[in-house]
Amino acid sequence: MKKIFILIMAAMPLYYACKKSNGSDPGNGPDPSPAAKKLQTDVTGKWQTANLSLTAPTGFHNGIITHSSSVIHFGQKMHTKPGNVAVTGLDQPESGGTNTGYIEFLSDSTYLIYDSAGRFFQGKFNAVTGDSISLGKFGSLGGIKLADGKLDFKLYYSGSSKTVTISANKAPAITADSRTTLLCRSWYLTNVDAGGTIIGSTGEYYNESTQQYESFTIDSLGFFITTSGTYIIQQFEKGILKSADVANWRWHSSIANRFVYYWDNQPVDEENNYVVIRENTTAELKLSEFYDGDGDDIKEEYKYSLLPTK
Repeated sequence: MKKIFILIMAAMPLYYACKKSNGSDPGNGPDPSPAAKKLQTDVTGKWQTANLSLTAPTGFHNGIITHSSSVIHFGQKMHTKPGNVAVTGLDQPESGGTNTGYIEFLSDSTYLIYDSAGRFFQGKFNAVTGDSISLGKFGSLGGIKLADGKLDFKLYYSGSSKTVTISANKAPAITADSRTTLLCRSWYLTNVDAGGTIIGSTGEYYNESTQQYESFTIDSLGFFITTSGTYIIQQFEKGILKSADVANWRWHSSIANRFVYYWDNQPVDEENNYVVIRENTTAELKLSEFYDGDGDDIKEEYKYSLLPTK
């Protein structure tokens, strides 16, 4: 099966009117207090929780739903069927997938939400008070309690009276070393080497409105990897997210220039699900994959060159 490396994180600024809160739904208010600034920093990381089920609020379109597959590779084309969000996603493994939900807060004020059914949402967050956070058009978090590696809060959907009470535990971070610092950022694929066969090629996604698979031109591919072990691959057309896949990652146990990716309910396969880092600086990332791309049972090397998105 043909495979391609896809990557970019669409950082869409989202703004949500918030007011000062004592644990109720946040709204408009003054500049962040010292307590809010502290929360903005302290909440950074991935917070995992089981049996998390969310829906996209009305008017929120920066989300996808993923399904099942056994690989994330640069050029693999997969057919997927979306749920109740605006765009489609790639598949998760048939036998379980990443069914541990989480909300992850990044140091650049990006939030990532992944629920137990594979729904994925992203946007910008902002701590409004010492116990409330705005998630822009998605909604807000109130009554936040953060202590001893545990995060408790109530999620308020934007434009709705619906709320969800969530308790989550902090996921361990990837080993902090120079490799992690260089790799963990947002990158986009260039048309150098094998990237030239991907940019401008045709992909497919499932259109829920027409209930048909439809074609799109892949004009941007992105790779986003976090220090909390999140691995995201996305395809875009004209700035619109068309498909994506979400998994976990960690460094190879014995080979320094490799990282491996995996799903929660799947064993880590270091022999097959890995990516080789040929070069990584602040200015460029060069990667390679080895796989049978033409069905002759011989693995070939596919090289990719990426640049930072910011």
